[in-house]
Amino acid sequence: MAFLIDDLFLLPFKSICQGVKEAAEQDLENQANEAMASLTQLHLQLESQEISEGEFDERETALLLRLENIQTILHPEPKLTKRERLEKHFPEAFEEEPSESPAQSKRRPADSWGTRFS
Repeated sequence: MAFLIDDLFLLPFKSICQGVKEAAEQDLENQANEAMASLTQLHLQLESQEISEGEFDERETALLLRLENIQTILHPEPKLTKRERLEKHFPEAFEEEPSESPAQSKRRPADSWGTRFS
């Protein structure tokens, strides 16, 4: 019963927060569209030789970074488990080794705990 009352009291706050979230997402999408339009304009300026290669590179880098930041905010990566994070950064450590035949595994020495060395 207490949860129902809490939900009733928080309903206006939740709807306000949802409206703010939607407005912020729309604003970010508009900023991304503007950055894409600026990139297109920048390429046209370079082709018509209105700007130099150096100026193009600087402005393009800034626009691409801005787009990347916007995309990260709009579409964050899902939370990864510890194993998934390790696999992402150290894929070679998680590569599957070919399976051994039982005769090969018997020849490998065991450590003091009775487990086999890799």
